[in-house]
Amino acid sequence: MKVRILLTFFLPAVLAVLAQTGQAQEGQAQEGQATPGLVLSLDEAIRLALDSHPELAAARAQTEAAEARARQDGAWSNPSLFFRLEGAPRDGDAWNGAERLVGLSQEISLWGVRGKARQLGQARAGEQRAAAALTRQELAARVHTAYAGVIWSRGLSSLQQERVQLSGKLLALVERQLEAGDASQSDVQRARLASARACADAAAAAANVLTAEARLASLTGLDRVAEVIMEMSGTSGAAEAPAAEAHLLWLEAGPRAAQAAVDLARSARLPTLEVEAGLRNSADAEAFDLGVSLGLPLWNRGGENLKAARAQAAAARHQAAARRRQRDLELDAAARREQAAGVAVTSYADKAVPAAEAALDAARAAFTLGDISLTEVLKVSEEWIDARQGLLDWRLRQAEARADQRRWR
Repeated sequence: MKVRILLTFFLPAVLAVLAQTGQAQEGQAQEGQATPGLVLSLDEAIRLALDSHPELAAARAQTEAAEARARQDGAWSNPSLFFRLEGAPRDGDAWNGAERLVGLSQEISLWGVRGKARQLGQARAGEQRAAAALTRQELAARVHTAYAGVIWSRGLSSLQQERVQLSGKLLALVERQLEAGDASQSDVQRARLASARACADAAAAAANVLTAEARLASLTGLDRVAEVIMEMSGTSGAAEAPAAEAHLLWLEAGPRAAQAAVDLARSARLPTLEVEAGLRNSADAEAFDLGVSLGLPLWNRGGENLKAARAQAAAARHQAAARRRQRDLELDAAARREQAAGVAVTSYADKAVPAAEAALDAARAAFTLGDISLTEVLKVSEEWIDARQGLLDWRLRQAEARADQRRWR
């Protein structure tokens, strides 16, 4: 009889707690509906970062510098204007008594040296363009990860708030049971511990939300990330399509530039031709002078420069091969992680969460009939929240795996 009276007294309160938990979730879902002007998709976040981030501005400036150097490399050297007095007497009129020679001298690079220098400049400019594309792709991956982090932290904070509400209401119920003589002081202490732990976890989750939003704001330049709504579904990744396969382009650009340096070093070993032309003027007559000089590679033949260039080319090829292996490994691992996360997400969404919700409904009904205790209902409620958190965690892992694929391809 006493049990039935207590059940009649506490049953409305317990059902109210459980109903409020479900209503809180529905209310948060309604608050999270897309509002025009406040929805930020993943592609939009990536575009904002690509348009405004200083790292890309620096990469563009470096590319412009490399392209300017490429246009300068291989250009003709400037001619030299010379003036000489030849045969000037020691005594007397040095100006009128000497032959005056004025003219131009021009260095002429043979053996295709200028062309090789131009090719090297273009190869280095291509390497810088590939590095800029890689920076663009890396930034897109970082935004992808940060965006997923905001969604996950907000979802986790929402679940922790549900735990706080549930633990607080349950603490109140246990304290009433203590007053009625149906609970012990130990039960109250355990309920207080659970409530304090839920509050601490909720505070940590709220701090994680602020951190995640600040990280995304620093990447995109948005001032009020906390006011925008985000959702991971329906993202195509089109924002970073121009940088697709950036890793492969970058890996190919390094050895290409190193080989161009070898070609230039080989041609630079050969002598350079210098041509002089001028007018000779003296007191008696005027004449036209023409001269040619050719450097002799006696003391400096450039052999060590060629060896160094070849060694650098070999190192560039080996580094590219090692980085390609690392890239393939990371890309394959990310694809496997995404596949595993996709299976887990499907399992949680189609099986675990619906089963936990059905179990909670059954527990509520059984508690109404007096077949199970309040403790059992609370345990089922925690399992329901745990199932939703598991789905949230696996969605984060799936998004992070996709971001890694975006980073390494």
